[in-house]
Amino acid sequence: MSDVKDKDPHWWIGIFLMPAIFLTDGFVVMKLWGWHVAPLFDWPALTLGRSIGIQAIIAVISFNPSRPTNDTTAIVRGGSVLLASWLMLLVGWLAS
Repeated sequence: MSDVKDKDPHWWIGIFLMPAIFLTDGFVVMKLWGWHVAPLFDWPALTLGRSIGIQAIIAVISFNPSRPTNDTTAIVRGGSVLLASWLMLLVGWLAS
């Protein structure tokens, strides 16, 4: 752990950013599912826990370790992921 702290002075941002990303993405999946998939196929609505689980499975499947990262790009990427999630929610709401 001390190696991470020495190499990346912004390591603590990941402690707050990762749960925020999972909660936001889970919320967006839950809402989009409820607006578009559940009524179309007459399927039950997703809970927040199940939608976070689906999002975690997608993250594991689509993980690409070959992308180079440093502390600045990680922070920018985390912020852009949160912004993209809320934009997807807006587009889904407008389409419903």
